[in-house]
Amino acid sequence: MDRAPPPVSLAAALALPRTPGRSTEVFVDGELEVRFAARPTNGPQVPHQRDELYFVTAGTGRYRVEDKVTAVGPGDLLFCAAHVAHGFEDISADLSGCCSTGRRSSGLSPAGPISLGNKEWEMAVDTKDGRTPEQRLRLIEDRFEIYNLIASHPPSADTGAGDYTASVWTEDGVFDRGAEFARPTGRAAIAGGSSNPEHHRAIEQGIAHFAGLPYVRITGDTAFAISYLQILVPDRVRPPFDVPNHGSSRGFHVHRVSANRWEFVRTDEGWKIRRRILRPLDGTEPAREILGGALEP
Repeated sequence: MDRAPPPVSLAAALALPRTPGRSTEVFVDGELEVRFAARPTNGPQVPHQRDELYFVTAGTGRYRVEDKVTAVGPGDLLFCAAHVAHGFEDISADLSGCCSTGRRSSGLSPAGPISLGNKEWEMAVDTKDGRTPEQRLRLIEDRFEIYNLIASHPPSADTGAGDYTASVWTEDGVFDRGAEFARPTGRAAIAGGSSNPEHHRAIEQGIAHFAGLPYVRITGDTAFAISYLQILVPDRVRPPFDVPNHGSSRGFHVHRVSANRWEFVRTDEGWKIRRRILRPLDGTEPAREILGGALEP
């Protein structure tokens, strides 16, 4: 679309010239066509060659797609796939709406209404797990929020950002790095690790925490993630070497690689870390047990 079309009010759409029983073109651009129908055909319509979205602007009626019939009214968004029998029934005299079509079929399931008001989502889509579109969207948003929590760990660790660390843990959080290290419990104790003098010495020497893409599983208001973590430090031993267009350095040394299990809980302030367990990938069983969590059915 070269430019956004101007807004069209309901009054302006009703004033557009039209042929009885036919919709009126509002605009056409490339793959997208939008038309306005004042009192659409009451009864079956000939199946169309393209997918269609109807937005009900006024009036009431019933919308049939194949054998499914649903009462509709202002604010409802209706979908019908190409080549599927559909139509309005028992419509009021003031029923009107906009129809948007693409030039090609999307391959979605036949149909259903989506409420843009207070009704529940009812659109039939190709989901084999039985979730509604609203539930699937919530799951995606939750997953991205958890991704961001994990992705923010390396920058916060490498800058000693104690206040930020405190903000992403629960009050009773547990940080378990194994028998070699202390096991702080509670938000304040975990955040206190960022101000530890030894940790700041590591920052000053160039430590870098490097996280892999996590596996995340969400169940209601709890979740867990499995990920890898590398700890890199500048190599102080090998001689400098050049990389074209990237300068000279001694490179980095992989100091440690560990398996991580993160446990999260949903709170009024969003997702928080409740527990984190790290075990080194040194050939022992504990790290393999953590990684196996990503393979559970």
